[in-house]
Amino acid sequence: MATNIGGGSPDFSQPWKFSDVILVVDEQNFHVHRAILAFGSPVFERMFKSEFKEKWKNEIPLPDKKASEFEEFLLHIYPSGKERAITTENCDFLLKLAHEYQMAAIVERCEDFMVSKVKAKPNDSILEDLVIAQTYKLEKLKLASVQRSHSLRLGELKSDKTYEQIEPENLKKIMEGIIERLERELQESQSVSTTRQMEVERMKRNQKYARDTGLQSDYYEKSCPCLGLSGTVKDLRQLKQLLESFDRPDFSESLLFSDVVFVVEDKKFHVHRYILAQWSPVFKTMFLSGFKEKNLSEIPLPGKKASEFKELLLLIYSTVSGETLNAINDTNCQSLLRLAREYQIEAIYKKCEEHIVKRIRNAPGNTFMADMIFAQTCNFEKLLKISVEKAINHLRLDDIKRHEMFNQIEPQIYKQILEGIIQRLEEPVTCGHCGF
Repeated sequence: MATNIGGGSPDFSQPWKFSDVILVVDEQNFHVHRAILAFGSPVFERMFKSEFKEKWKNEIPLPDKKASEFEEFLLHIYPSGKERAITTENCDFLLKLAHEYQMAAIVERCEDFMVSKVKAKPNDSILEDLVIAQTYKLEKLKLASVQRSHSLRLGELKSDKTYEQIEPENLKKIMEGIIERLERELQESQSVSTTRQMEVERMKRNQKYARDTGLQSDYYEKSCPCLGLSGTVKDLRQLKQLLESFDRPDFSESLLFSDVVFVVEDKKFHVHRYILAQWSPVFKTMFLSGFKEKNLSEIPLPGKKASEFKELLLLIYSTVSGETLNAINDTNCQSLLRLAREYQIEAIYKKCEEHIVKRIRNAPGNTFMADMIFAQTCNFEKLLKISVEKAINHLRLDDIKRHEMFNQIEPQIYKQILEGIIQRLEEPVTCGHCGF
């Protein structure tokens, strides 16, 4: 006869104390109690109570399971005088079975066990726990694994066999944590460096102190344990772009020999086909090919702002007249770049691009991020590349995250920035004087 509940571990191989169903696992019979299993598992409850075919069976096969693992699972379900331990040997399969049969108490015990082991995990197995946490939606384990992953180097992270299985949001948190750790370590190193440099200077000024301590100031000059972290920050912002004071055409009335009218936002612009065709292949095709616009005296241009289109016309006509009717500046450069690309006006496109590139490179702090979002949204590859490089090489993580447009950064771009910052921070910082 099998051992009773409360009198040690049950032997499920034969009938015992009111057992009323047999579960067959890996050709091995387990005599169990419907009530006990149903009480702890919604899955077993549905199996025994609903119209599943198993409801009326005395023997129920459970395929694709190992008998030894299922027996251990049952021992954790059945009450006993001493709670059965979760161990390294049984945790994985118990978690899988408990999740399958929706036994929350066992799932939680497995999760708590794994969380308790996270800190001692070697670096090459941290991400395995994170993938498990993702699979079974274990929030405590996920949090612990992500925090533990902050100690990884970028190479360790990307070379891990489970790297591709990490969910984007968790990968973002890991990379942000790595950056915060590296920035903290760098700040601590800078603090130590400053302290040591001050100590050297004091020792140089006080030879008596050097004799009393047995340390010579030139020892520090030779070994130089400090970091060369000095630098100069220059503000490159300049005030410019003053327009000359003379009349500018507003195109609202007919100009000399103007022969076509563009309608933008219900505003009319009187222009010259020949001038626009000389600047833009798009306008040339519009006026000379078989498009319907060829013979129209008024051509609507939907989806554009009148003020921005006028800026483009002023820039074109200023070049024709040889006068500075309009200039590329911080206010109009983005809209001009978009229009210049649309109408394939190469000269204006290059000028606008050069202006924004210079603005990005000279921008203080994180102010260039607005241009980065613009480049990302409008797919200007060169501007985006330069912006991302600047973010990687010059910004702290906090600088990026506190920008008002931070949430508009696309996940792949943000991932690229995070990886780049980690690579920068992981590079050894050497002393400019001695190479240490």
